Amino acid sequence: MKHWKKRLASLALALVLALGMAPAMAPTASAIGGFSDVTDMTTAQNVEVLQMMGVVDGMSSGTFNPTGTLTRAQFCKMAVEAMGQGDRASIYKNYTIFPDVKPGYWASGYVNLAVRSDPKLISGYADGTFGPNNTINFGQAVTILMRMLGYKDEDVSAVWPDGYIDQAMTIGLCDGVNLSSVTAINRAQAAQLFVNLLNCDQKEGGKFYTKLGTPQEAVLLDANARDTAGNPIMRTSAQDYVMAGTPGSGLLSGQKGVVILNSDNEAVTFIPTSEGTSRNITIAKAETTVITDSSGTKYTVDTDAKVYIGDESYSYVDRFTYLRAGTLATLYINGRGRVESIFIGSSTSDDAVIIAQNGSTDGFALLTDRTDYRIYKHGEEVTSRALEAFDVATYSSSNNTVYISDNRITVYYEEAYPNAAAPSRIKAKGINGSREDGYLEVLPCALDTLAKCRVGQTITLLLTDNNRVAGVSTSASARGNALGFVDSSGKLTLFNGLEASAGQEDLTRYAGQLVTVSSNKSGVSVSRMSSQSVHGDFYVANKRVGDAPLAGDVQIYETGSNGQLRPIAYDDLPEGVIEREQISAAHKNYAGKVDVLVISNVSGTGLAYGRVRVEVESTYDEENQEEVVSKVTTIIQDRDHVSTPLGQFNVDRGLSTGQWIGFSTQLGNDQMITQMVILDAVKNVPASAWRNGESVYYKGVLYTVDSGIDSRCYDKDAGVWFRNLNAALAAGGDVTVWVDSDNVIRGMEVSR
Repeated sequence: MKHWKKRLASLALALVLALGMAPAMAPTASAIGGFSDVTDMTTAQNVEVLQMMGVVDGMSSGTFNPTGTLTRAQFCKMAVEAMGQGDRASIYKNYTIFPDVKPGYWASGYVNLAVRSDPKLISGYADGTFGPNNTINFGQAVTILMRMLGYKDEDVSAVWPDGYIDQAMTIGLCDGVNLSSVTAINRAQAAQLFVNLLNCDQKEGGKFYTKLGTPQEAVLLDANARDTAGNPIMRTSAQDYVMAGTPGSGLLSGQKGVVILNSDNEAVTFIPTSEGTSRNITIAKAETTVITDSSGTKYTVDTDAKVYIGDESYSYVDRFTYLRAGTLATLYINGRGRVESIFIGSSTSDDAVIIAQNGSTDGFALLTDRTDYRIYKHGEEVTSRALEAFDVATYSSSNNTVYISDNRITVYYEEAYPNAAAPSRIKAKGINGSREDGYLEVLPCALDTLAKCRVGQTITLLLTDNNRVAGVSTSASARGNALGFVDSSGKLTLFNGLEASAGQEDLTRYAGQLVTVSSNKSGVSVSRMSSQSVHGDFYVANKRVGDAPLAGDVQIYETGSNGQLRPIAYDDLPEGVIEREQISAAHKNYAGKVDVLVISNVSGTGLAYGRVRVEVESTYDEENQEEVVSKVTTIIQDRDHVSTPLGQFNVDRGLSTGQWIGFSTQLGNDQMITQMVILDAVKNVPASAWRNGESVYYKGVLYTVDSGIDSRCYDKDAGVWFRNLNAALAAGGDVTVWVDSDNVIRGMEVSR
């Protein structure tokens, strides 16, 4: 099935780029899950748990009617299905126990089974009728659920239904629902009660869900996946299971809980744990032990935390550096308040669709058979109105989300592998892709349009968020929009995750500026970005630059005292207002929101780091007839294997040769230190403690390695600099690392 979908996607892309298509409407952004009228996340997740096991379903109109009441007959059906006995209802449908529940009544089997079950769940009225169409109230509903847990009248106080309700509150059955006994319950409240039931202990011990099958603890990765034959499966951290019932919509992905398995080892449902909490966030910054979301909230990460990307599992300490700002994630926070797992939804196939014209969702059916998906663009949930021609759409079944990328770059088409007719990867002149060999991966849906291009041609690549080629255009209306920033040394940083190849022309004339980036036959090409009228101060608390709000995936950078660019998190910004004079550059996305912001050093994280060298100078003062001793303090680091001063101060700073510090100076006055941090030494760090050059785990502490470490590796014995970290580690000897208060390694020394 995947093969024909890929072929159709490729053909559809060709038609899109040639002709364009008519717009179609997408699901509203307010709806959550599979029903158009469910807007509350808790209700939507409860419904998903129960829908997978057949306890609830919706109306013919595609709604759930969460505020609608339930009849006694409807609640009996839910109770029977929740006990896993729905297939036995047909046995009881031809009985006549009550005159108003005759064999032809739609719920006769469910009502009769509920009355005849052991224990008996419900009774009729004194006049011999059942009242199947009467509205069920809170007291009646709680009584049925408590009896399902094994409680009888003699186990509670004599006053009905207060005795059952009091006991139900004690064991957690009524969590989230607080009503008087005679109040009618609605469908959303009933869903909450049934999910509570699944997690409750039975009177005789053991969770209720153990009556339904064998529980398997796991993190749910995807309840809407397909195996190679196209069969619905539930993908978990434990293993994949065939679905016994209705697939999920993705609302529970990333949560920790139990999979209930029937006798055929099929997944009946997934029940989130009641011991912790899950939270959906947009990541602003990921550090060694802390994740900060876009609102500034910090979450402490457990030392053994796992990161799940699609169906792959990684150790957090090995992967946190890959969690970029704007990434959507589901955190599972355990009972100790620590993040135990981080789930990142990802595309489950190589399919992508190019948006035909503004507002069009044509082609989305090639990505998913569902119509209740959410749409995300620039880290924010949007409607189809936000879609623009040449955007790239990919789909994640794990969270039922279509991700939109407007990432494009115009390049000189340099190489194709294995051939230009059907390349699996291509090389763009002057631009390195995310592959180790510098190539850009080509998705199958791009083959038809790419095959029409020739090597040596200038083309515009239509890219996914992770820089895979989803399509190609030579149309002038599909111009590239890649942006970069040139720092004081002439280094070009691209904001879309691609890299400029080494050996490019001198770009120092663009220093301190945002530039548009493309490539031609000679290599990378940049030009000054045209003004976008982003004016005014940066109001940090309000997340606005002048009148323009920050985008959900805004990338914030600052230029430190060394003039180089470094990313910072929103949470690292000072409170109050950053004046417009401190804003170096800003860019607005398609919606007029600021998605790139470059400011001068304001956070304190934009410090220059180096090794201290103190020299004593002695001069003779002829006038006063005395010797004058002064100290000159120089902070050095490596540049092209030469000790290069980052700063030199004539005032005694109380420092000693061999110390390492971070510092910043006042703009226009390099003798005025505005901030100074003295780094701490961690000695005798073994080679085994280093993890791919990105982190160090030593004596129970996790340290992050600064991205600029290659220029701060010092050979203490020879008094020279190693060319990079790998060379320093390969030299052997005793390693000392210099760390700041956030356990970030800013420098290292080797002595033998």
